[in-house]
Amino acid sequence: MKNKIDSFMEQMVKCRRIPGAMLAVVNGDATYATGYGVVDVDSGRKVDKETLFNIGSISKMFTSAILVDIMQRNKKSLNGNTVTWDSKLADLLGPDYALNDGLDGLSLSTLRDIVSHRTGIATADLGIYAGYHDNLTREEFSKRLRLLPAKYSFRDQFLYSNVLSTLAGHVAEKLTGQQWEDLLEERLWQPLGMTSSTVLDQAFFLKNNIAAPHIFNVTTHRLEVQDHSIYRIHPLEPSGALCSNAEDLVKWLRHLLGVYRFDPIFTTPSGPRFLEMFRDQVLLKATRREYRKVHPPVFPVDDVQVAYCLSLMTRYYNGIKVFFHGGDFYAYSSMLWLVPGINTGFVISINGPGQTFETITAMLYYLTELFRGYGSWINTTTACSFPLPWEAQVVRMKPLPPKKPVNTPLTKPASTYTGVYGNGVVGNLFIEETSDGKGLFCKLGVQLRGRLRPDEELPNDGMALEIEGPMTMVKDLDVGIYLEFLQQNQDGKYDLVVAHWHIEDHNFTRDALFDDALTDHSRRLALKSSDTCSSRSWNSGPRISVAAITLTAWLVASS
Repeated sequence: MKNKIDSFMEQMVKCRRIPGAMLAVVNGDATYATGYGVVDVDSGRKVDKETLFNIGSISKMFTSAILVDIMQRNKKSLNGNTVTWDSKLADLLGPDYALNDGLDGLSLSTLRDIVSHRTGIATADLGIYAGYHDNLTREEFSKRLRLLPAKYSFRDQFLYSNVLSTLAGHVAEKLTGQQWEDLLEERLWQPLGMTSSTVLDQAFFLKNNIAAPHIFNVTTHRLEVQDHSIYRIHPLEPSGALCSNAEDLVKWLRHLLGVYRFDPIFTTPSGPRFLEMFRDQVLLKATRREYRKVHPPVFPVDDVQVAYCLSLMTRYYNGIKVFFHGGDFYAYSSMLWLVPGINTGFVISINGPGQTFETITAMLYYLTELFRGYGSWINTTTACSFPLPWEAQVVRMKPLPPKKPVNTPLTKPASTYTGVYGNGVVGNLFIEETSDGKGLFCKLGVQLRGRLRPDEELPNDGMALEIEGPMTMVKDLDVGIYLEFLQQNQDGKYDLVVAHWHIEDHNFTRDALFDDALTDHSRRLALKSSDTCSSRSWNSGPRISVAAITLTAWLVASS
């Protein structure tokens, strides 16, 4: 079996032009931890079972596991009740924290809602790519989430959110008085013997046998080590900062399978509570990621994603249930894949530049069929070309239009646009005139910057950001960042900039700086409350709408 695995994986690393890969396998009592390819192309040092990889959003599973441990210790919330998945955010953290998920600012979300990504709150990943300053604490960031608007109705649908996972990590911190990083070490890694696992900044700082991230230079047609400086996720570490290796992840897989199957060797006292992580919480809409669907008659098998649990997802692949979670952070791609029906689990990580769907999913299809003992529909040849030959062309996100010259003239004087625009969650947007006086330069956060290119095809004096520096080669930014300029004031300057990226839209207001956002928000709430109280007559009690009564009845029935 090992020879077949090694032969297949080595071929995949070669044909997919992957610098290095890590593989952890558990099958019943048997385990296999190994590596393929190189740590970095410059040194040629080989990946082994001890080489660390960033595992991205698989980190969310560890954050949920910390919360399970807290529940098992019968920790009390602020209202004196034992903490459960159904404890409300207000009871866990107090009045300084809220989400725009309810009526009249009343936060309805429970810990279950936060971890299963069903609050409806808009995402703010652009802030991760822009980069936050090191002095922004996780506590302050979590308090800022009340500034995010609602994108969907509460509990209406799944909306994956790194900021909510960060909030879940901060809940653990507030309940215990310990940092998330210390909780990982004390309550998970030490008991499980995961002695090499660490957090991203520490891993790079220590240079402790970590696989370097790589990009493919389309000009030189060569793999190159990516600038490490952009791999900063602070203060959102609970959403994706973990680094681990095959040796440690074998232990994590054994723990997960043992808990799921109630194996007395692995099941801890928190087993029943831990098992809750495997229960479906919110269904995924049928249209989610249509461009990645695998189904007949195009393919010989079905692979249907069904639901999100509590930091795991469920899918049915070729007739068998699979629990999984991916993790992508720039050049790193990973996937954890559990098949309890055959008591088997895998984790695969690569250090660039392959895509998770085309590369890692094909690997997992092959390995799953190998351990099921079935004749595989996918082999070394077709795995290298996957999704070909079955699908002639995978539908992808709309590509960027051909770039226009960056010296396209502005339609208005530069002073109309220049200034500082703030967003209370994403950060400050600086727009200034270029040194040659012929254009505009934009900076957002610590590391996202570039020239602005006017585009007559975009509305409202729209401009595209031509990214410069290390962030140029980040794959998730290739869908483009576009700015709209709105609301000219009496001086002729724009007061509002709307940044559009991927599925996100963020408003940046002139001179409403990031540092002042929470204070300004609290002042507005106080004024609103004062106005409401003064406008009521002596006998005008609280008014409750039919919609509020209906929603409350539904929440009670579903809790």
